[in-house]
Amino acid sequence: MESLRLGTKSTRHDIIQKLQDRGFIQGNPVRPTHLGIGFIQAIKLINSPISKPEMTARLEEDMDRITRKEVSKQDVVNESRDMLTNVLNDFISSRQRIVEVINSSAKKGDTVGTCLEHGTDLIILKNRDSAKIKCTTDGCRIDFYVPANALIKLEEKKCPECS
Repeated sequence: MESLRLGTKSTRHDIIQKLQDRGFIQGNPVRPTHLGIGFIQAIKLINSPISKPEMTARLEEDMDRITRKEVSKQDVVNESRDMLTNVLNDFISSRQRIVEVINSSAKKGDTVGTCLEHGTDLIILKNRDSAKIKCTTDGCRIDFYVPANALIKLEEKKCPECS
């Protein structure tokens, strides 16, 4: 993050925590979740500048320029507002494509077993507030919530009743 000029030493921890809380990354060392991968694919698909570290680095540099009194705060606010308005308009006009890409990726989830009814994967889907285990077959009744902070661990030993 430092080499890309993303955040400061004091904000990087908060950035990583927000990405974990929102379900975009997990683990230590951190790795992207299926949701995180889908989000990145979606913003790259629409060629959004927020997928490029240069946008954040530019905003960071502008804030440094304010501190050095090289530019006014209002000029940076106006420029940032214009930049982010363009990003938002790109998202709005590409909403359906973004939703499709993210949903497709998020549906992959992490496999936690096999559906007894269909023989297809059971996956866990997580977001910042909840988690659920569901069958990958559309319309299957196997779809239930689990605590968001639950540690779901596959065991080698199978259940004697349902495998």
